[in-house]
Amino acid sequence: MTMARTSTATTFLRGEGARLLAASGRWLPLVVVLVWAAAAGLAGPGLPCHPADLRLLALLGTCAAVVALARPTGRRPGSGVLSPWCVPAAVLLPPAWALIAPAPLAALDCWRDGRATARRLAAAAAAEGMGYGGASLAFHKVTTLAGHGLAPGAPGWLAAVAGCGALQRVASRVLSPAPDPGPGSPRGRADAAGWLAELSVSVIAAVAIAVSPWCAIPAVPAVTALARSRQHARLAAAARTDAKTGLLNAGAWQRAARSEAARAVRTGRPLAVVMVDIDHFKKVNDTCGHLAGDQVLAAVARAMVGQLRPCDVAGRFGGEEFAVLLPDATEATARLGAERLRSSIAATRPLPGGALRVTVSVGVAVAAPVREDQQELVAAADAALYRAKQAGRNRVQLAPSHA
Repeated sequence: MTMARTSTATTFLRGEGARLLAASGRWLPLVVVLVWAAAAGLAGPGLPCHPADLRLLALLGTCAAVVALARPTGRRPGSGVLSPWCVPAAVLLPPAWALIAPAPLAALDCWRDGRATARRLAAAAAAEGMGYGGASLAFHKVTTLAGHGLAPGAPGWLAAVAGCGALQRVASRVLSPAPDPGPGSPRGRADAAGWLAELSVSVIAAVAIAVSPWCAIPAVPAVTALARSRQHARLAAAARTDAKTGLLNAGAWQRAARSEAARAVRTGRPLAVVMVDIDHFKKVNDTCGHLAGDQVLAAVARAMVGQLRPCDVAGRFGGEEFAVLLPDATEATARLGAERLRSSIAATRPLPGGALRVTVSVGVAVAAPVREDQQELVAAADAALYRAKQAGRNRVQLAPSHA
């Protein structure tokens, strides 16, 4: 009973968090812009204007602008362009400059995206400025408290620079209006790997520029190559990803299922397939509109990912139907996992205001050990799904054993 209460409370909190996140998307960008403008207005009159600082700022800004303009248009902004220049500025210049300097670079990069509006430009500029300004302030506080023990190039100094870059990443993710694909999605994993490479280049650039500002110039080709490689990784992930949910698309999921089924055959381990279909989804589109339907799809996907193990493979199979692969899942564990998915989605309120409630019907098929093609498991789970529909929806049905 205690475990059931805990699971219900966790699901409720996840649903509340999703609703708050959706609501914050409307007002957060404006708040960030206003706070950044106020902070910049207060910091502006007291900006230190030492010639060496201005030269370094101009050099880093020029290098960043060159890389941003070299990036192909119509692509997602921020692909390795800002961090290798703004992290050195944040650690080598006063925090007031780190608050203001990244803003025009972020606006330029966002404009190069090809879909920029004044709102997006302002929000991107303010989020980057706030992120780097706060990270720079934290870095300078830490190094001041440490005194002479954190000389440029020392291990502690390098750790502080990496911490500055990581803190900026967290801040920009919180403040930015851009949606986060999430760590469990292919795009999220590509972003995480690209960001680690970007952070490494940023730390190396900070060390080199601390020795000589002119080291920024030979770094331009390296940063340009990084930006293009990150774009390539994102395009490769996008080719496997469903745009509305961030899950694998049908083709990528089927390839993953074939690979997992082959592994299960080799090892003699069980394998389960779970098919999930949103109940009365057509009514959502007809009464609330297709944009609301897209929000429902995304909310269901988030609720599903929150209940899955790292080894599980989720995808959008088509329309309002999803598929989940559960490696090493027995009949009991597969049914339990499917019930968690169903109850988590039933507790989700996908639209602002919380008026709309959606439920799903779930079909489960398990093979232990796997002897047939994964398509047979999918067909068995799909048949169980339709039995769940016929039995009244919002329930889990188990297919006959595929032993």
